[in-house]
Amino acid sequence: MKAEVKQIKGLSLIGKADSNHWVPMDSIKALKGAEAGTRPLELVLIALGGCTGMDVISLLGKRRAPLQNLELRLEAEQAKEYPRVFTDIHIKYIFRGRGLKDEDIKW
Repeated sequence: MKAEVKQIKGLSLIGKADSNHWVPMDSIKALKGAEAGTRPLELVLIALGGCTGMDVISLLGKRRAPLQNLELRLEAEQAKEYPRVFTDIHIKYIFRGRGLKDEDIKW
C-alpha cells in the first residue's frame, strides 16, 4: 500500500492511498488550522472503527447471522502532552438484526 499527502495551504492537507480517493485534513483554528477537513488523528480513530467494523460484518456473514445493521461508537483518551498519542480506546458495538442471538455475536 502506498499513500501521498500534499499541503494545500497552512495546515490544510489532502491525502490519498491506493483507492485514489482524496481525503481533506486540517487542524483547529487554535493551532493555526482552517478547520477545512478532518483532523488526522480523528481519521486514525475512524479508520480503526471502519477496519474492525468491516471485519465483524464479514465474520457475521460467514456465520449467516441475521445482521441488519452494525454501529460502532469509539472513544479515545489522548496523552496530555505532545505527542498526543492515544492512551486508551474503547469501542462499543451495537448490533441490530431480526432474530440475531447473543451467540451470533460472541466469539
